[in-house]
Amino acid sequence: GAHDLCYRWSGRVLPALPPVVLMFNGAEMAVTGERLLYKVPDRAGVYCFTFGNSDLVPVEAYIIGHHHQQNMWVEYDIERSRLGFAPARCDLARQRLVRG
Repeated sequence: GAHDLCYRWSGRVLPALPPVVLMFNGAEMAVTGERLLYKVPDRAGVYCFTFGNSDLVPVEAYIIGHHHQQNMWVEYDIERSRLGFAPARCDLARQRLVRG
């Protein structure tokens, strides 16, 4: 489930984590270290991996969720059952939107 891999951390700042590379048929998606753990709201010092087995389908399945898709362009080709992705600089897009 969602909180299968959680840990307590009593330090003020989490240590830097290396990126994890997801490998698909001919494509790789790097998930940066800061996207690998999230702080559980209302639970002091509890952090969980952003990867976890989904209980929503009857087979073992892992979901590429919003933590992993941050700073990525993601294209869903439903007709061909394909997924496309590429790194993005969302911080630059926000700057352009704010400036108008």
